[in-house]
Amino acid sequence: MAKAAAAHSDCGGSIVVGDAEVLPLPDGMADCAIAFMSLQDVDEMELAVAEAARVLSAGPRFVVAITTSVEHRRAVHSGTR
Repeated sequence: MAKAAAAHSDCGGSIVVGDAEVLPLPDGMADCAIAFMSLQDVDEMELAVAEAARVLSAGPRFVVAITTSVEHRRAVHSGTR
């Protein structure tokens, strides 16, 4: 879906789709990272955020949208819900 959206965009950038916990980019490669409705579904949210920080360049933008609380997400992933 992201690649299809990029094909119709004139932003001049590129979109890379990958595992949030092991992004397929070298350190400091990205100007922007977007995690839209996805961080609540990764096993290790902290690892995914650290991975985004690793690939972002100086003065980066990291856009995150989550609709559930961190506490709810942890309960779901730990099986205590």
